[in-house]
Amino acid sequence: METRLNAAALPADASRETQAREKKLLDSCQQFASIYVSYMMKTMREGSTGGDEQGFASGVYQDMFSDQVAKVVARSNSLGLGTMLYTQLERSLETKSHPGAEPGGQKKD
Repeated sequence: METRLNAAALPADASRETQAREKKLLDSCQQFASIYVSYMMKTMREGSTGGDEQGFASGVYQDMFSDQVAKVVARSNSLGLGTMLYTQLERSLETKSHPGAEPGGQKKD
């Protein structure tokens, strides 16, 4: 089952502050995934050209293209990177919203 990252998937019973933090975390995870995918594409492109010199304008265009493709890939969550990151970091939000709780859902004595 594929989990899609979107604001509608956030729990309805959470407080507004928690929802705002979760939305901010969600956006940050998507941005990170976008940057990561863009870097991957740039690295792959450099490896495939074999060191051929390209013009400045061509390089700028290809970087802009990679950034846009990376944003679409991150929004669609097709690699699942944003979801994995969100799942791991969400635990720290739960700990902050429930000070007596530990990351595993256990309460401190």
